[in-house]
Amino acid sequence: MNKVTDILSFVNKHDIKFVKVSIIDLLGQKRSVELPISCLADVRNNHLKCDSSSILGGKSVHNSDMNIKIDESSSSLSSDCTLEIYGSLVESDGTPYELDSRYILEKQLQIFKNRGYFLNVGLEPEFYLVDQEKLEPIDALSYFSLEEDDLSALIRRKAALALLNEGYVIGPYHHEVGPGQCEINFSYADALNAADRLYRYKEIIKSVARSEGCRATFLPKPFSDLPGSGMHLNCSISDEQGKNLIYNPYDEKGISPLANRFISGILYHSKAITAFACTISNSYLRLHSNLEAPGDINFSYNDRTAAIRIPEASQDKKRFEIRYVDNTANLYLLLSSIIIAGLDGIDHPNRLFDNKKKEELPHTLEEALFELSNDELISSSLGKDLIDRYTKIKKEENYDIPISVAIKRY
Repeated sequence: MNKVTDILSFVNKHDIKFVKVSIIDLLGQKRSVELPISCLADVRNNHLKCDSSSILGGKSVHNSDMNIKIDESSSSLSSDCTLEIYGSLVESDGTPYELDSRYILEKQLQIFKNRGYFLNVGLEPEFYLVDQEKLEPIDALSYFSLEEDDLSALIRRKAALALLNEGYVIGPYHHEVGPGQCEINFSYADALNAADRLYRYKEIIKSVARSEGCRATFLPKPFSDLPGSGMHLNCSISDEQGKNLIYNPYDEKGISPLANRFISGILYHSKAITAFACTISNSYLRLHSNLEAPGDINFSYNDRTAAIRIPEASQDKKRFEIRYVDNTANLYLLLSSIIIAGLDGIDHPNRLFDNKKKEELPHTLEEALFELSNDELISSSLGKDLIDRYTKIKKEENYDIPISVAIKRY
């Protein structure tokens, strides 16, 4: 997004009328409030109050008044000249709220930084374009198809242009395997920035699709007989100087010992992590489907059904790709759990993951939530209150809804 480094001077130079303050609830849903730009001074002084009882993960209705503390470094300018700023829930006295998703990631990133590491993330969200009324794919094309009078290609180009206009650095965009299925990648950013950018990305894709008379859905498995839509998470670790710590020129596959240990930690805790990566019942129809979606807990250099893949890449682009994630993920909690698990792997160098050991990712959301509740490290690191609240909300939410409703919701 178009980053704003000095809010006040930027506002003074541009004809900005509104500011949008956004927070992310415990389930990863974006909540926003818009104000006239004249209210910016009050917002900067943490005078933006809200009823947190109406936000999933907030406080009870008897004690719900909280403030929103903005992170000015997250400020960006949208194409409609609205200044958007992300923030976190805080107590009335400014104390951080321990159940705020964004604050949790900030805290884990600081722990990571204290160890000398920085996490960089690139996202590959997949989505289907469907007819507004019939909710069926808008074409019968397949991977890398590009034809004359191709509506999905038109939408991809318009969406790519809209993303570029808002400052995104995008990578390849193309038709995916399923009919009407598309992918538009956006490039690496630090973990917090990447998590913030995902929400606006989805808004842009959906808006462009609507403008062309159809609908974009990020539902993991909208069609039982077609490939699911994932969100492959490309990760690299750098030091303070920006050196890629994943790469090792002396290894046959170019992977460092630190990367091996970090990946082993993620695999070791993958059953619990899945509760943040695949967060609705529909997610588990995509996993174990034998359609390029992972089912086993393993890693590979080439196999696209592996939970984690390590693609061939040059030194500066060496990375690992977590492939079981989908677009329902609360990216803040997911990245937090990845950092916790990865550091656990680094701290236990003798516990390298045995790829011959046959283990599977959870088959249901209930199973994933059970694994999360029983993972002592992740539970203690994120806090028992957060894990209890998250699992309670997800269990209450975990009911079957008509696929037509789910396609529209996600």
